[in-house]
Amino acid sequence: MTISDAGTRRPRGANALDRCMLIIDRLVEWLGRLTAWLTLGLVLLVAGDVMLRYIWHTGSVASRNCSGICSQWSR
Repeated sequence: MTISDAGTRRPRGANALDRCMLIIDRLVEWLGRLTAWLTLGLVLLVAGDVMLRYIWHTGSVASRNCSGICSQWSR
C-alpha cells in the first residue's frame, strides 16, 4: 500500500454516484456539442441572409423571418 492510498476508503454508494456523474457528464458534453452545431447553423443562416440583402440586393421574406425566429430562440 502506498502513502497516497492510505485512508482512501470509498463510501458505500460511491459506484452509483460515479455512474450518475458519468451520465451527467456525457449529457452535458452532448448538449454542448449540439449547441455548438446549432450556433454554427444560425451564423451561416444569418450570414447568407445578409449577403442576399446587401451584396445582391435581393432576399426573401422567408429567409428574413427564419433568421429572426432562430435569433429569438437563441436568447
